[in-house]
Amino acid sequence: LRMERVVLSAVNLDVSAPTSNWFGLRLTRMAHSDKHTISAMNYLLELALLDYTYLKYRASVLGAAAFCLANILTGPTPWPTAIEEDTGITVADMIDVLEHLLRSFHDASKMTHKAIYEKYCDEKFHSVALIVAPKSLPAVR
Repeated sequence: LRMERVVLSAVNLDVSAPTSNWFGLRLTRMAHSDKHTISAMNYLLELALLDYTYLKYRASVLGAAAFCLANILTGPTPWPTAIEEDTGITVADMIDVLEHLLRSFHDASKMTHKAIYEKYCDEKFHSVALIVAPKSLPAVR
């Protein structure tokens, strides 16, 4: 028991597995993303929580794809070379997730449960749910 306390103390009681949100926030810090982009990424990740089919994706790839699509929606470079080199995740690795997230973004206003959509329509969250998104995924570098 004493050893467990020492180990938990050494890791500051942080023994949880990293989530897609954790990965996404790490990427936004690396890229020095603005609040608008961070809100868009958080919105995409919250939409993913409503759909069990996202469970087939690794948390790191889902977080990276949400970051990439948020950049597409808000203007910065979608997938910076430095981020790709640091993570080892390529656009090709994320293409299915990106398309899935884009579909979720387009369908959010028509869902039965609209709380997340309505939350992100608010100015407090930079009205990211109201962004006019491309119909299909643009070419991403």
